[in-house]
Amino acid sequence: MANADSMDPERRFHVLIGAPLLVDHLPEGPCCVIDADQDQLDRLEQDLVVRPHAHGCELHCAVLARQVDAPIDWYRFNDRRWDGTLPLSCCRKGRPNLQLRDRSIRVGIELSALLDGLSMRVDAMQFLTVIVGQGDPLAVVEAGGDWLERIEALQLAAPDAEASWAQLLEARLQPLGFKRSRDGALVWKRTTGAMQRLCIRQLKLQRSALAEERDELKRYLQEAHDATEELERRHQEEMLHLKLQLEGMVQASVARIDLIRDLLEPRLEEP
Repeated sequence: MANADSMDPERRFHVLIGAPLLVDHLPEGPCCVIDADQDQLDRLEQDLVVRPHAHGCELHCAVLARQVDAPIDWYRFNDRRWDGTLPLSCCRKGRPNLQLRDRSIRVGIELSALLDGLSMRVDAMQFLTVIVGQGDPLAVVEAGGDWLERIEALQLAAPDAEASWAQLLEARLQPLGFKRSRDGALVWKRTTGAMQRLCIRQLKLQRSALAEERDELKRYLQEAHDATEELERRHQEEMLHLKLQLEGMVQASVARIDLIRDLLEPRLEEP
């Protein structure tokens, strides 16, 4: 039996931090791809031109940070899977062929700011799946803002993420209602209870928004009704004024006719 996600891929919005090589590697469903390497995004964009993603895909060149405009030490290696915030000394153990290509200072952006600026529309009832393949995964938690409450699952996909990030991430995610997958995979999901509370909260927010729209519509209709009544009142006043003017003009015309008749009558009686 197909699960809910396969039946409705639009239910989730995917955030990929670290661009895949090909469109084939994008998840089924709408997604946003964030990568520090513009060249990698350009290659993916070229593939998207030839093979468009059925559910929409937006690309952003950025490095995520825990604080807005924070300077980030960014390391690039001969194997781009290791590109990120960890220096060679943290990555080279057991990997003698791994070499540092360059180091640069990047200005980081908060995940919340990036998602707030998306051109794609993310529905209020869409939950997020975040896949971190490069950079600092704690930036997702520390700078997710209101979007953090909508994250349903978070996955670490970078090499050696278990040793580098898993323990730190576990300490931050557990109080938020996430549990790590039992099979040892680097996937954290919100518990059923946490998801239910989140759904209820989202529904309450939607109901509140709909109530505000309803009240605004009522105010608009009342204002339109009042304006219509005012126009009708003014119309009646103008019609009455015109009627009185017309009656006055008729009476004046009758008086002139009577005067002319009285003046002409003696002359008409002369032989």
